[in-house]
Amino acid sequence: MLPVFGGVTYGQIDIPDTLPTGTYRIRAYTPLMLNHERDFVYSTPIRVYGRSNKPLVAANNSSTLTFFPEGGNLIVGVENTIAFKATSGEGLPENVSAIIQDNTGANQTQISSFHDGMGVFKLTPVNGKTYQAIWNGKSFPLPVPSDKGIALHLQHSRSAISYSYARSGDNGFAPSYIIGQMQHQVVFKQAVGSHSSGSIPTAAFNSGILQVTFFNKDGMPLAERLVFVNNKEYVVNAVLNAQQVATKARGKNRYTIDFKEPVNGNFSIAVTDDNYNEPGPRKDNIVSSLLLTSDIPGYVHNPAFYFGDNKDADKALDLVMLTNGWRRFSWNKIISNTPPRPGYTDPGYISLSGQVNVRGSKKNFAERDLLVWVATSDSGRALELVKTDAEGRFKMDSVVFFDKAKILFSDIMGNKSQFITVKLDTDSLYKTFNLPPLLMPPAVNTGTSLINNMQGAYSSYARGGGVLLDNVNIEGRRLTLDELEKNMLADFFREY
Repeated sequence: MLPVFGGVTYGQIDIPDTLPTGTYRIRAYTPLMLNHERDFVYSTPIRVYGRSNKPLVAANNSSTLTFFPEGGNLIVGVENTIAFKATSGEGLPENVSAIIQDNTGANQTQISSFHDGMGVFKLTPVNGKTYQAIWNGKSFPLPVPSDKGIALHLQHSRSAISYSYARSGDNGFAPSYIIGQMQHQVVFKQAVGSHSSGSIPTAAFNSGILQVTFFNKDGMPLAERLVFVNNKEYVVNAVLNAQQVATKARGKNRYTIDFKEPVNGNFSIAVTDDNYNEPGPRKDNIVSSLLLTSDIPGYVHNPAFYFGDNKDADKALDLVMLTNGWRRFSWNKIISNTPPRPGYTDPGYISLSGQVNVRGSKKNFAERDLLVWVATSDSGRALELVKTDAEGRFKMDSVVFFDKAKILFSDIMGNKSQFITVKLDTDSLYKTFNLPPLLMPPAVNTGTSLINNMQGAYSSYARGGGVLLDNVNIEGRRLTLDELEKNMLADFFREY
């Protein structure tokens, strides 16, 4: 439990070396976040190297192949664009080559993955038929086709989204308008004309995931699609220049960052030991985390790939959008003005409550001022006066500390102070929340060289055995003010 100020918190987790070597995952959330879709709880993997190298999870060899019609539904009698995604039993992408058959066993088309187990193909379903994919001798069903709805197709260029649709069913399934939203904000509402195609300008949008939803005239959602808008306004043109490089121990290094134009912002630099970095390009970075993985459910493999200098990055990123479709909220409930009931409230940081009695008796410490002294290792000391009620009960709201705290309760009557007994209630730190199980790969791909380096470092640490050094006594003489001025300022006022 960590208090948040201005969207930032800090803390640490003590990890015992008895943990088996493996990939662990940290999830972070506030109670208010749990009132929304819980797939969006922050999650990040960490690799831990410990004494035991036994696998934490037994290997799972069952692969899956899942299909995602563009727009959300498979529509009979019209051409549909269908994306697919193949994953291993551990949730990692698998290359796939499969045959699409109907329920009579007739082959319809052949499919193969384009990037990280994802791909796309076209299919025109026939009324009364169902479809399946045959892969590695197993059958994987496609969604059951519907005879009502629209088959949507979106194509995104640098400055606009072009769309087209084919409709099946009565006029109630004719699109009337489109709503687009990014980060909970509606960014456009656009009418759909009599033609079955059109375009949506996106040059003025910020980069990120755009959710596009088509509605009929009665406000019923017909189709939905995610599109990634990548206007690259987040890119700052800069060059890192090495002015002085020294590889020896404690050598001096000097680097400059040269910008091609004036830039406002906060910048940071990290110096790491390359022996303990993942080999190859980074699999995730600030851009991919902020713009992609934090705004989409499920696991995205190597998200930094989609923001690098790869010629197929845009096409591959669109497959991520097609195979990670989601609805953050129910349009039908919004249209009917039925807001969701919040299941959780913000506890207001840490709250402490309890009852105070006069020691050695059953008499309540009622209607009295109680001095509370909170001492922490990181925040110092704080004093607060708390008033007890008629039953000797008290409550402290919004107590803030990051580390462990020692709390002293005292009467304030000086020589007339009474000895008291304080019985605390269970404080808010013990509150637990139910989270859905993680649908993430249990392992992170790690190079052999990194594993060997980490295991070697751990072995060296373990051999040290936590040796306690002897005490070192430092003796010195406090300098006078004249001596300080002479030593500290001599170089500044030297005569030449």
